Amino acid sequence: MKEKDRPVIGIVATRCRQDDPPFGEKWITYINSCYVESVSNNGGAPLMIPFSKRSTDGMRMLEFCDGVIFPGGTDLNPMLYNEEPTRQLGPIDPETDEYLAELMTEALVLKKPILAICKGMQLMNVLMGGSLYQDLGKRKKKTLSHHQLIDRSYPHHRVDFLENSIMREIFRQKSIYTNSIHHQSLRFVPKALRITGRTQDGVVEAVEGVDQPLLGV
Repeated sequence: MKEKDRPVIGIVATRCRQDDPPFGEKWITYINSCYVESVSNNGGAPLMIPFSKRSTDGMRMLEFCDGVIFPGGTDLNPMLYNEEPTRQLGPIDPETDEYLAELMTEALVLKKPILAICKGMQLMNVLMGGSLYQDLGKRKKKTLSHHQLIDRSYPHHRVDFLENSIMREIFRQKSIYTNSIHHQSLRFVPKALRITGRTQDGVVEAVEGVDQPLLGV
């Protein structure tokens, strides 16, 4: 593939506070380098879309993207799915969540292919009319551990894939073992998304778009 023909894949950044002696605390916007390497090693040209207080900045960058990755992050603001916060809710960043929601909404309107990972999948589910468990302890069914305490490079539980799904096609297997670092999960999944992966306890681990090129894991 010629360099100019490589698809541009936008990777949406998140932000956090960081101490920077002797200048004090500051906000940084960043992406995990493994996303950059994965895109580059598979024929794409990675493009970081940084956090901005003007969502139109990110929307402008979307125009240059052939696909977009929305990675994980902190817990999602429950106000986005019309719920009050429970005591089990972890740290949230409402300003970042508002920016991510506006950016993903624009990507959906433009029908950009989206890979939504962890919080990204939760956001996609919410924006399309779904809801979340703010904490897996709220499920009435017996729930496996979904937040491993060992190194994240080790597998933690099995995920079973639906036949004729993107995940089944990618891995060419009915199931795989994967790591797991989340305490929230999809609750109500809208008709625009199809559930294609679950753990043995029924927790949703993969979805894909019914009429749009969307994949959530």
